[in-house]
Amino acid sequence: MTRLALAASLILAAVVTAAVSSHLTGLDDALRAAFAREPPKTLLVAARTLPVGHVIVEEDLREQPVPAWVPDGVLGELGHIEGRTVASRILSGELIRVGRLSERGVAPGLSAIIPPGSRALSIHLQDADAMDALLEPEDHVDVLVTIFGDDGHAAETTRVVELARVLAVDGRMAGGQLGQPTRKAQVTLLMTEQEAQRLALALNVGLPRLVMRAERDGGRAL
Repeated sequence: MTRLALAASLILAAVVTAAVSSHLTGLDDALRAAFAREPPKTLLVAARTLPVGHVIVEEDLREQPVPAWVPDGVLGELGHIEGRTVASRILSGELIRVGRLSERGVAPGLSAIIPPGSRALSIHLQDADAMDALLEPEDHVDVLVTIFGDDGHAAETTRVVELARVLAVDGRMAGGQLGQPTRKAQVTLLMTEQEAQRLALALNVGLPRLVMRAERDGGRAL
C-alpha cells in the first residue's frame, strides 16, 4: 500500500468514527430528553420481604415513585397483584414482576408456585444427614445418590439432580427458624420432569444426600 493510499484510509476511518460517535451522542441526548419529559410514575412495591408461598394482601404493598420507564412484566395495579401467591421471594421495596407470582386464579398452596412442566418431589433425609438443620426454602442443592453393591460396599455415588431449588423443609415454605433439625426431615425440591423420574428411580436403589450450593451459583429458571 502506498503512502497516499494509507493516508486516505486513515482519513476515511477518522471521518467514519467521528460520524458514528456524533450519531450515538445524538441518540443518547434524545433518550435523555425523552425521559426528562415524562414525569415519574407511582407503582406498588413490596412493603416488606415476601417469602415463597405467601398470598399477597393489600397491606403487603406500598406506593413508591419510580422512573417513567419500567421493565416489561412489572405489575402496578392492586387488582393484578392481590390474592396471588409468591412463587419467588420478593424483597422489600422491589417492584412486583409477573414472573415472581403464581398465575391469576390459581388456588394458594405448593402447586401454585410450580411452573408449568416442572415437578416437586419430596425426599426423606437420613438421621445422619444434618443438612436439614441448615436448609432454608429458596436454597439450591445437588442431589447425590450412593448405590451400594451386593457385598454392602458403596459401588458408586452419582449426581442425579443439579441446582434443584428447595421449595419446603418439613412442609415449611417460609418462616421458621434456622438450625432446628427434625428427625428424618423431608425436603421438597423443584426440578424438571426428567429429573424427577431419574431421582425417583435412584431413590429405590440408593441412599440420597443433599449438597448445598453457593448462592452465587444461582439457579435455573424453573
